[in-house]
Amino acid sequence: VIAGFPDCHRATITGRLRWPDVRGALADDALLSQLYQTLQKWGVGRRASRLVPLAEFRQALRSRVAEIAEFEALSIDDPALDAADTAESLWSLIEQLGVVTNVALIVAGSKTLHHLLPDLVPPMDRAWTGAFFRWSAAGPQSALRVTFTRTFTGFAEIARATEPSRYTGQGWQTSRTKVLDNAIIGYCKTHGIPSANAT
Repeated sequence: VIAGFPDCHRATITGRLRWPDVRGALADDALLSQLYQTLQKWGVGRRASRLVPLAEFRQALRSRVAEIAEFEALSIDDPALDAADTAESLWSLIEQLGVVTNVALIVAGSKTLHHLLPDLVPPMDRAWTGAFFRWSAAGPQSALRVTFTRTFTGFAEIARATEPSRYTGQGWQTSRTKVLDNAIIGYCKTHGIPSANAT
């Protein structure tokens, strides 16, 4: 466990929620620096992932402010959410974010958007998200759109059935989508499903 891992995430979410909208949040240099640090602690920019420099990171997100803002009224547990259509639109945004230079975009894209749209975009990773949703070994590299959309719609189905907003609060329960992420990790551990990093 990296020192400060949960605190950094919570500080980023708290900083984001101080702003009434994502446009204000993206104009905040300190918040984007905090987000950048959180992504590093969450593994983005390590191993095969290549995070762009901070100044470029800020500019990349700000250049997509209009597209990101289109999603801010949406929540993953809204019964009226068209999950398939939203997943396709989110994936198109992730492809254009430009926060990493590598081909595999799901982890970096979802973790970045999670901290900007915390009630809509779950943070995804190979270890637990991949294990729970049975990502193929090549999926995060060569079947990116299919893997992302299938995973997002799966999260949405779980959200509609469980109402994760009831469980937000202290600790890691920072948003609807983080509650879902926590539950998936707990399910895997309880049912003996190993982390994909351990296989």
